[in-house]
Amino acid sequence: MFSLADITNKLARHSFNRYEKDAVISYYRRWSMLNDIERSRRSRSNQENIPPILKLPPEVLDRCWRFLERLDLLQVPRVCRVFWLTSRYRIFRSLTIDLSPESPPEPERRTGFGFKRTKRNEKTLEPAGFRITSFYSSLRARELWDMVQSWTLIAEPTFKENLTLPGQDWQGLVQMMAMQSFYEVFQFLPRSCNLRTLEIVALDLGREHCVTLQSLPALETLKLIGCFFPSSCHFQHPLKLKELSIIGSFSRLPVDRCLVLVLCNPAHLEKLTLTHFFVSHTVLSALASMEDFPRLTCLNIAIKSRCRGHFFKFLGAIPSLAILRILPWSANITPDRPLPALSLFRSYCGYPDLLSYIVPGRPVDSVTLVLRVATTPEDGGLTNAYAIHTDVIPTLIDISRSAVPVRSLRIECFLPTLYRLTTIANRLPGLRRLDLKIITASSQFNSEDITTMSDPTFKTCDSNPFEPLDTIQGLLSWFAAGFAPLPPKLETLRLSYSSRLLNGLQRVEGIEKQDTICSLHSRYPSLREVEIGPRYWWREGAHWSLRQETP
Repeated sequence: MFSLADITNKLARHSFNRYEKDAVISYYRRWSMLNDIERSRRSRSNQENIPPILKLPPEVLDRCWRFLERLDLLQVPRVCRVFWLTSRYRIFRSLTIDLSPESPPEPERRTGFGFKRTKRNEKTLEPAGFRITSFYSSLRARELWDMVQSWTLIAEPTFKENLTLPGQDWQGLVQMMAMQSFYEVFQFLPRSCNLRTLEIVALDLGREHCVTLQSLPALETLKLIGCFFPSSCHFQHPLKLKELSIIGSFSRLPVDRCLVLVLCNPAHLEKLTLTHFFVSHTVLSALASMEDFPRLTCLNIAIKSRCRGHFFKFLGAIPSLAILRILPWSANITPDRPLPALSLFRSYCGYPDLLSYIVPGRPVDSVTLVLRVATTPEDGGLTNAYAIHTDVIPTLIDISRSAVPVRSLRIECFLPTLYRLTTIANRLPGLRRLDLKIITASSQFNSEDITTMSDPTFKTCDSNPFEPLDTIQGLLSWFAAGFAPLPPKLETLRLSYSSRLLNGLQRVEGIEKQDTICSLHSRYPSLREVEIGPRYWWREGAHWSLRQETP
């Protein structure tokens, strides 16, 4: 198609008079206008044929992709270009590289420290490393490099002990191939300049890894799961981590103090998770000797009895601590002297003995009470014994002495009695969320006992307030009939079992409870959610809906 200027030039080279030239130009103008109208009509027709989902704003589509599972999300870019442009950020924001091959059958393969068993073999190592190498070697993918914010690297665990295993030569060869692929992959980390989260599983940290970690300018979160730590520190300066997790390891070597100083930067650290018993003593000793951590607000920790002094000294160096979680297999420790003010402290998870020192007088509004307490073995062994803490009433009174109303309470290994339930309702009237992990009083029931205890007219506790109730169905019947009280402002109620269920109990608990839930709501109008094992009820207005998870 020629433009008007082209036609004018062509006409100038012919012997047309002025009137003929004006007629040709006028005809072309009318034809061009009609052509533009036709193109506009076709464009509007094409817009009308576009599927409605493609007309949504990109931010709406991005919000839709966040609800998809990882495998489903990977299929989205294959639909069309719009889906590719709106989903690629979520796809490439997090990368997981699993280079752990599966060894031949072994008597007992250790899989309990965070890394998972895979079905991969030595033939999958090359494709995994090759795909990452291709991704970071292509200049056309440079735009995608900056989208990567999270890496998860899973290596093959190498055991330092001299173990004699069947097929040991084959295993050594596979581990060598895995580590070689891991080194090749690790070198591409600095190319993602926006990398903020790095999770490393089952790796023997060396000098090359330390150098690479220091070259990540945006790194904020580092999770070391089942890793071996170097005997000496290879870092040149402290990292600026906001979150650090050291979880499990086979290594029994102490962590170098300089390494702790590098990883735990007091000026930046906000969350610390330490569940590594073999190095916790060394780490807590180093942390107790450092300056205050003004930004540290969340502490998840497993404590042995010999770390007791270092832990409480470190606790005094965290003025902004808001969340403290003592892991259930920790030692049951108490302080020798008053604890620091902790004016911002608001959430506690741990044993009852420490709770009585840390909750009263502080603004704690969320409590998780673990009644299965670890006790030091009498024979001096390494394995702790466990016992159920039965003196619950004084602990509930200590919880009620918080400086603010407690809004959330969770109790693990709870044996329900009328006295305990009444104490919760009377002492914690502002409770919004109650989560009880029930244990049974006896190990044997016959079908008649279970049916009788599930009957709402069963009033054994009226005659004996310390008589326990063992079934969730019976407990719900108590609540619905008014035999046992709940906090008046309760919004969420969760009931589940802490121990293994009997077959008879499972059959009784399988009956529908819709009428019971409605009766419960009539007594407690604020109730909005009820979760009982795999069943979850939620309320919209006056209507209750049920969702049941399949095992």
